[in-house]
Amino acid sequence: LAPATPEQPGTMLGVLAVLAAVLGVASAGKICDPAYECKYFFDAGTDLWKWDFSDSCNEGEEFLYEVPNRADNLAYHMQLCGIADHKCAPGSPYTTGTVLQTYDAEGGSACQVLGQGAPIFSAWPMDANNIPTGLNITFRGAPPIVGETTCDFNPVTEAYDYRHSVFQLKCDYSVPMMVVDTIVEGPTCFYNIYGRSKHACPETCNNM
Repeated sequence: LAPATPEQPGTMLGVLAVLAAVLGVASAGKICDPAYECKYFFDAGTDLWKWDFSDSCNEGEEFLYEVPNRADNLAYHMQLCGIADHKCAPGSPYTTGTVLQTYDAEGGSACQVLGQGAPIFSAWPMDANNIPTGLNITFRGAPPIVGETTCDFNPVTEAYDYRHSVFQLKCDYSVPMMVVDTIVEGPTCFYNIYGRSKHACPETCNNM
């Protein structure tokens, strides 16, 4: 875990989305996680809403967020759904995931898997037209390695907590994939990824 001063919203240095279609090259292969479907349905009582992220997990379309003003080059590698292109070095306890953190450490580069496995979805509150305004996507991170005490101790489970990553995405039809505005760690080992995406805009299933 890199020591971090939480970045405030609006301090994004850069977000990199390598889009094969924009570059005019052949479509990349899919790297969706076959263990789950990249879709979410939410019954609001009067309407059934659907979010579909299945076209966001193409190989070569990883999102890179580099935290500004960090001497240790702290960065986050992400996929909305599927597995990030970046891999932790062979020999690491865990090498792949949906969200990875990298930074310079004594003796070389460090890498942590902050999110992996099936997502947990939850819809944002409704707007004046009773339409969800966004979506949260939570990924549980890799379990602590033996002897690691970075994350908080949970007295219920009598073990140290996993890391977690939460995409908090606002509906924005002008963003074709995803824009990350900032990433804040808080509480310890919980990484809040604030961003915007057309994928966070639901479509109604009432007429499907």
